[in-house]
Amino acid sequence: MVERHPQLTSFGIGTFNPGSKTTAQRHFELADGRTHLVDREAAALKIADWLRANVAPIRTPTVSSYHMKHEVEKAIGEYVTNGELIAAALIAGYAFKHTDGLNLLFGMSKRDVKRVADVGRPDR
Repeated sequence: MVERHPQLTSFGIGTFNPGSKTTAQRHFELADGRTHLVDREAAALKIADWLRANVAPIRTPTVSSYHMKHEVEKAIGEYVTNGELIAAALIAGYAFKHTDGLNLLFGMSKRDVKRVADVGRPDR
């Protein structure tokens, strides 16, 4: 996955707050984040399986990777990085769009995302 998406790291797309870093710092953070993501391949595959089983794909990307990472964390009971969620959604084949920053938007059924969120709430 990282080969096809050279800016994908454990943080998401690119580096956090790149304007405040030197070129060397950005390159180091990018390389380090990519290494961490590659080391977490099994986690991304597990998340991809969970996504396929629980969230139907749609054509129009509207669901933020950062929002979905939190819903997946609640559902599986484990910490998930934004990059792991992005890698998993790409592996699972969801339509995507990069607007800006670290996050992607994914074509995921809002009804399914809401259902997953409602199940994860303690008051439900």
